[in-house]
Amino acid sequence: MPGQRLIEHGRSVSPAPSDLSMKSDWSKEEPSNFRESEPSDSMTTTKEEQDHSKVELVKDNQHKLKEDLKRKIRNLQKELKELKRFLLNISRERQNVERA
Repeated sequence: MPGQRLIEHGRSVSPAPSDLSMKSDWSKEEPSNFRESEPSDSMTTTKEEQDHSKVELVKDNQHKLKEDLKRKIRNLQKELKELKRFLLNISRERQNVERA
């Protein structure tokens, strides 16, 4: 096939692999400039969402504080009962000593 030889002989030898495609500067797309573009809706949080998150955090903190205060009040009540028993015992002992 004489036509085939012309094609084979007509090509120049390239050092780069044949599957590599080179683009000229004018055919390349401009790179994205992320600073100029607006963020997508899915990537941004609205002021309402931020406020809602803050409200939830405040509520959670209030709940934790209430529970902590309740626990401390229960502990204080127990300590006061023990102190009352202790003082009653001292009072009884004094009365017994005075009678004797």
